[in-house]
Amino acid sequence: MTYLLIALVVMVALSPLISMMPSRRQRQIADLRQRAANCGIRVQLRELPNAAKSGDLRPFYGRHRQRGDHKIAVNAVYQRHGEGWQSSAGAPSANLMALLAQLPPGVSHVCENLHEVGIFWDERGPEADVERIDAALQQLLQ
Repeated sequence: MTYLLIALVVMVALSPLISMMPSRRQRQIADLRQRAANCGIRVQLRELPNAAKSGDLRPFYGRHRQRGDHKIAVNAVYQRHGEGWQSSAGAPSANLMALLAQLPPGVSHVCENLHEVGIFWDERGPEADVERIDAALQQLLQ
């Protein structure tokens, strides 16, 4: 009976520590974001462009444009629709469509503006997807 009481007290003492440990999904997200940071990608939580419901924040993986690199002067948002992409700034080029087709399935939006390029991603995938995103962002900056 004494051993049972000791085991119960130890379990009660350890339960707050166990509950503070990150879940498998939290560890996966932290690993993805650390990989992105190692690649030079900035990760933020932002609202989707043209979102009807405000306050719904999604992970945004982006890169700043270099000073003086003003390739485009307008905002462009490319949104995934099924297997294809729809643009807010007219028909995208064939090269851009090929680039967008290489992105992981969890990417829902690609955004370009005067200051940055970035994507909204659901962070469901391996770390290799971060490298695919990094390659796409670097191509968008060129």
